[in-house]
Amino acid sequence: MKLLHNKVNIVPIIGKADSLTESELKSFKRKVMDDLEKHKINFYQPPICGSDEEDEFKAQDAEIRASLPFSVVGSNIMVENENGRKFRGRQYSWGIAEVENSKHCNFNILRTFILR
Repeated sequence: MKLLHNKVNIVPIIGKADSLTESELKSFKRKVMDDLEKHKINFYQPPICGSDEEDEFKAQDAEIRASLPFSVVGSNIMVENENGRKFRGRQYSWGIAEVENSKHCNFNILRTFILR
């Protein structure tokens, strides 16, 4: 990353977020951000909102900044819950990790960050 950060946009992402507990993920995110700062690695961040922006946009911007680095859960299979609803996710003995559930990962926030 040291060789590339001045040539390309780096977006810090933690994969397989479902393998970490909530406290482990929070600690790992803090460590990643500390390492990026320690090694002076620049990564792409959204432009800072002006005071004239709409409140909804300001809230979305704050949510994106608070989520860095993004934690994601990936899946190429559809899972069905007990209510019959189908979605992308991973089935475990302890439950289901949903790709598009913001309580499970930052996939939706990452998608907003990249596409909007």
